Amino acid sequence: MNLYKRTLSYVRFSFILCMIWGTLTGCSTTPPQNPHQACDILKEKKHWKKPLRKAQKNWNTPPEIVLSFMFHESGFRAQARPKRKKLLGVIPWLRPSNAYGYAQATKETWQTYEASRWRFLARRDNFADSTDFIGWYNSISTKKYSIPPTDSYRLYLVYHEGHYGYGKGSYQKKQWLLNTARAVQNKANLYQKQLKKCPL
Repeated sequence: MNLYKRTLSYVRFSFILCMIWGTLTGCSTTPPQNPHQACDILKEKKHWKKPLRKAQKNWNTPPEIVLSFMFHESGFRAQARPKRKKLLGVIPWLRPSNAYGYAQATKETWQTYEASRWRFLARRDNFADSTDFIGWYNSISTKKYSIPPTDSYRLYLVYHEGHYGYGKGSYQKKQWLLNTARAVQNKANLYQKQLKKCPL
């Protein structure tokens, strides 16, 4: 009986800890139900508004660009990872990169971000941290390549290829990437129009 009570107490304690942790880390990590409509996204994910405002204030990164990047990078999935390659076309094998989280940041780039911002507890599966990361990265891109902060097309090319890769023109022969960048731009333009009806 004592063992039963102790087990029950442990389960309750664990549940409470999980509830507290969920609140501190952004309440819900499920993707928004309607990812194509910015107003619906922010109505459902009210706690996303503040990080988006901060990114715009601190990094001059428009919220529609942050949302568009996340839509195409992770589908707003907190724990998104690249699909595994298949060995012999059947057996699940290694992933093409260690990208992870909302922003699909690689471990190495994320560590650079942490050191630059002195945010060593930042997590790639946290929306606020990922939003700040995108703003930080894009701010470097705008300065390094004189890209307007509203140019989602070119900013995405830099974001995907990295600053070194973009500088070498690595994107020029990747038609699929150019198409994706155009899709990112179109989604950002759509979000921008929608956000006029529900400003942050």
